Amino acid sequence: MISRIAITGNKEMIEAIINNPDYFNLLLDTAMKDVPEVIILNRNNDPSKVQRNAFFVLIDIMQRCSPEQLLLMVQNGILKCFVKFLDSQDSYSIEVSLAGMDTILKCGKRFAEKGNLSENPFLKELDKENGIEGLKKLEVHPNTNIRRRACNILKIYQ
Repeated sequence: MISRIAITGNKEMIEAIINNPDYFNLLLDTAMKDVPEVIILNRNNDPSKVQRNAFFVLIDIMQRCSPEQLLLMVQNGILKCFVKFLDSQDSYSIEVSLAGMDTILKCGKRFAEKGNLSENPFLKELDKENGIEGLKKLEVHPNTNIRRRACNILKIYQ
């Protein structure tokens, strides 16, 4: 149900997910844990697929939310989730994570410019979660797209 709202819901529905700690934290926890408890409810699901699906729902929500809602998502720990997926064995998940980081950092750059801040507040959060280190590791990734995107993010925002 939450995944459908993330894809087709209106602004108010997206806001309801972000503002409700039960929903948002469930998604974040499910995406972050190696063996989400949600698996207990449905034993037919592979834990990595459930985890990945929760991550993609967060991405869908993030792509449709306002800058203020994105700020709330960052404050609630979404960058930790993106950093976790930088270590994925799945190239697509890494690319999605990099795209999400780029979106978040771009928004943080706008916040910094509007507020006359000396640096991007989201870059600070990413660094706290060891995301800069994760991006630097990807500078030598065998996948050219991943390597290029990681290098671009570091070049633009660091």
